[in-house]
Amino acid sequence: MANTCGVCKYGQETKPGGQRPSPGTMWCVQRGIQMAKHRSMQCFAPLAGGPVRHCIDCKKAKKTRPNGETPQIGYLWCEKKHLEMHRQRNMECFE
Repeated sequence: MANTCGVCKYGQETKPGGQRPSPGTMWCVQRGIQMAKHRSMQCFAPLAGGPVRHCIDCKKAKKTRPNGETPQIGYLWCEKKHLEMHRQRNMECFE
């Protein structure tokens, strides 16, 4: 991943007044000016993010309910919550 203004946490698609900057540029919140999207700067700060944990990857997720039935398509049975949960949901109880 390149350290450019287009993927910096300070880069925004709109100016503070709500206008859009010129094509190919971003509004830099830190500097308060328009910057080219592909410009590499020393002040680069990556976007916040980390590993995404979905219910399908959890140890407590089961493909069948306790009574032997299968949940709806796209859902899993959560042994911890005792509910059907969407398989792509992010939960704080991930194990």
